[in-house]
Amino acid sequence: TLGKLIWGIRAVRINGEAFKFFDGFVRQGGYIAGIAMGTLGFAKILWEPNRQAVQDRIAATVVVKN
Repeated sequence: TLGKLIWGIRAVRINGEAFKFFDGFVRQGGYIAGIAMGTLGFAKILWEPNRQAVQDRIAATVVVKN
């Protein structure tokens, strides 16, 4: 996304496989879950071991610096 490009970060698969279009689609759907949890799903990055928000857990991804 444009925001990730500006911040110099990207989402990658946890298992090392190539990030596919469907992975991005699933991850975007996870944003709905984060909002439904009253934004607590986004705050999970503060205590999750891999710093994963709810959309990352759903899509099996993690955000890393480029």
